[in-house]
Amino acid sequence: MRTSGSANEAIAGLRREATGIDPELTIFDAEPMTEYVAASLFGAKVAASLLSVLSGLGLLLAAIGLYSVMAYAVAQRTGEIGIRVTLGAQPRDIMRLVIRQGLAFAAAGLVVGSLAAAALARVVAAMLVGVGPADPLVYAAATGSRCSSRWHPQRSPPGGRCGSTRR
Repeated sequence: MRTSGSANEAIAGLRREATGIDPELTIFDAEPMTEYVAASLFGAKVAASLLSVLSGLGLLLAAIGLYSVMAYAVAQRTGEIGIRVTLGAQPRDIMRLVIRQGLAFAAAGLVVGSLAAAALARVVAAMLVGVGPADPLVYAAATGSRCSSRWHPQRSPPGGRCGSTRR
């Protein structure tokens, strides 16, 4: 039944009229269409929310893993870096060397990851709501998070402090 007023008043009026016609008649589960549709979509909304939380957690774990790998790679090169500094390399040269290595790995990963994402986007296109399978904002956000997780460990010295030495 359509109404231009309050849905609850219309339901109460419907019950009064139905009782006036037949006192034995009972109207149950009368609710506004918006509530009915919202109740039918509740499971899908919960699943989408859970998927969003878990994918965010996965992204966080991936960023932590990338940070750890790059920090370890920089820590492994401490001796080489020390020799380069001893031979006269400037800090910017060392920084450039380490960042170039990290960005090479990141570029290779971005190419492979973007190709895989583009291929798999068609598979999950039916599950996407409000986002297209080739949404550039999503790809840019993923690229930015990956590059930032690569950039930070290269900017911090091994051991977390300046002038650290390994013994």
